[in-house]
Amino acid sequence: MNFIRRNTLINKKFMEFFIPTVLTSMSLTVSFVLNNALVGNLLGPYYMAGLNVISPFFQLYSAISILFGIGASSLMAIAKGERNNVYSNKIFTAAMAAILAISILLTILQYFFIDDILAMLTKNEAIAVYAKEYYRYMFWGTPFYLILLTIAFCLRLDGRAKLSSIILITCSAISVGLNFILIKFFGFTLDGAGIAMVTGYFAGMLLLIPYAFSKTRSIHFDFSFFHNISGVLKHIWEIVKYGFPAALGVTLIMLKIFAINHITDNIDVSCGIVIFTVCISCWSFVSMFIAGSAQTMIPILGTLYGEHDFKGVRGVFWLTLKVMLFFCMLCVLYANFFTEDILMCFGVDAGQILHKGIPAVRIFSVSLLGTAVSFLFLYYYTTIGKRTLSILISLCEGFLIIIPLAYILGELFGLTGVWYSFILCEILTVIIIYIYTWIGDHRKGDNCFYGIMQIPKQATGELINVSLNCTFHNAADVSAHIQKDLLRNGIDEVSAYKAALIIECTVINISSFNKKRKDINIDIRLCSQNGKIEIFIRDNGALITPIAYSGDNNDDYLLDKITHEKLYENISGMRLVELLSCKIEHNWMLGLNYITIIV
Repeated sequence: MNFIRRNTLINKKFMEFFIPTVLTSMSLTVSFVLNNALVGNLLGPYYMAGLNVISPFFQLYSAISILFGIGASSLMAIAKGERNNVYSNKIFTAAMAAILAISILLTILQYFFIDDILAMLTKNEAIAVYAKEYYRYMFWGTPFYLILLTIAFCLRLDGRAKLSSIILITCSAISVGLNFILIKFFGFTLDGAGIAMVTGYFAGMLLLIPYAFSKTRSIHFDFSFFHNISGVLKHIWEIVKYGFPAALGVTLIMLKIFAINHITDNIDVSCGIVIFTVCISCWSFVSMFIAGSAQTMIPILGTLYGEHDFKGVRGVFWLTLKVMLFFCMLCVLYANFFTEDILMCFGVDAGQILHKGIPAVRIFSVSLLGTAVSFLFLYYYTTIGKRTLSILISLCEGFLIIIPLAYILGELFGLTGVWYSFILCEILTVIIIYIYTWIGDHRKGDNCFYGIMQIPKQATGELINVSLNCTFHNAADVSAHIQKDLLRNGIDEVSAYKAALIIECTVINISSFNKKRKDINIDIRLCSQNGKIEIFIRDNGALITPIAYSGDNNDDYLLDKITHEKLYENISGMRLVELLSCKIEHNWMLGLNYITIIV
């Protein structure tokens, strides 16, 4: 049998995470829209305006949660890939401590300066009164909101994507449902919306309690380093550095929308800003799939990068790109064939706005394909620590290219020029990424040429990288294959035999533990460094130690479930560490079993 590296295992994990992550993104967006619709229909447009006045705070909350959530989850994923669970737990603890401190500080500031904050958000005194009804309750939910949004990133790293989705969907459902009940049946106004929001996110915190006491979670608090303030601040700074590009991107998007609003309004007062609102609403819908795909990728990509599985990194990158482009292409096709239906959803059904809106939506929709590529690279470079590149993309997407282009082309070609500026921005951003990486690689020399993905072809000392379906028959076949490959790569006969033997034993045990399942996949990598053979094995079987052990000492590993009697005659029951003189470590990451063996 020909054993090669396939991405079946990683692809399964990606698709397992994808739907819950997209649903999480959708729940936050849809709940905001539904609450606006409820308030507008039940109380009137001025109350809805009062609700929208507070929306900048939710953008602030999103930026903070992305800063610490993506920063922490990226560092934790890399650390877990490097089998450094201690550092991963410290990063998690530092991130949660920082979020808790920031949320408490924000709550206190909002309590004492509520009137001053509202005065900055709106000059309309009537709307400010309505906004205060909501705001005086809403800000008490600041800690719940920030903690839940941040921890959602970390839960995916622990293989709990469904849990994070259930928590945030529950929060949104309770918020919308209770808001409707309080306003419709109990005579509340916007104070009902505020109470509903706090109640929903408090309920989400309660849903975290079972996870906190779960014995199978691989993420834990570690306060052992909190006696050293400089050490804590150092960890927080590392988190901020990693999360800054993505948070900057979110912040600059708001600046871009604000600037394009003014540009389109100046070009065509009657319909410019209305058409752009429709376009940006289409972007908001598609961004749920773009952000969902990118956030699905982060924990998987970070773990693969941390263990130097660069074939896996490329595999998950291309899978994410395909998923993004697939959904974006569907949206582009819908926008081009059913343009009038989209405009009618926003009340545009006749006149000049409809006439000018049809080509605008069609042109703008094409830029969404480029947006998917740019944001994929933004999150990709953020995760692998290429912060300069990710910050450059954020600046290009949010300010450096799009705003000057929109202004210049708008002056030359009117609104049509503004819509084409979005397509040109995406093209120029990709060109800038390519030129930047090409120049940087050639400055380092030919031996360091990594290309646009900025990773080596394979890890240093990597000899074998294969995948297989977990069966007893494949255990013997892959063992023979690996032994031959190791000998071909200059490994001595005894070490090659040991490595092949332990791999066969491990695959046999994984198969035995998962007898009733036929969907178990295994990835195996072998690297040779400093006179040692490092074996990395991961599988999607049950979350238990797949090399059996006895007693309370988890290091007391035993060979059991032996089926190849001739090969293993008289060794069943012997300690594996005694037989092969190897170090064995087992971890749970991404909901997968990870075994590291050093021969």
